[in-house]
Amino acid sequence: TGGSMVAVQCDEAIVATAVAAANAGGEGGVAAVNGPQSVVISGPEEWLALVLAELPQRVRRKRLAVGNAFHSPLMAGAAAAFEESLQADGACDLSSVARVAESAPPFPVL
Repeated sequence: TGGSMVAVQCDEAIVATAVAAANAGGEGGVAAVNGPQSVVISGPEEWLALVLAELPQRVRRKRLAVGNAFHSPLMAGAAAAFEESLQADGACDLSSVARVAESAPPFPVL
């Protein structure tokens, strides 16, 4: 699958604008928002370079030590192959996964 991930110390809205500017082919995206100034982007190296070029120079960046662009469109093939192997082995029925609804936690998040 390839690709990489970069943590940026920047507001999510600024990162989203940079991602939108570079995302003509939908090659990558925001992989995680870990806090108000902590965002991880994920995608092919060339795409990451475009996004990082769109961010202000003052933004701190750290390339993550990963082997793939997790949480990006590059993982779609791997996810499909994984699902296929689970179903072939009878290890898991994934039919209910699509029905899981996102919702706010029932308790305060600290």
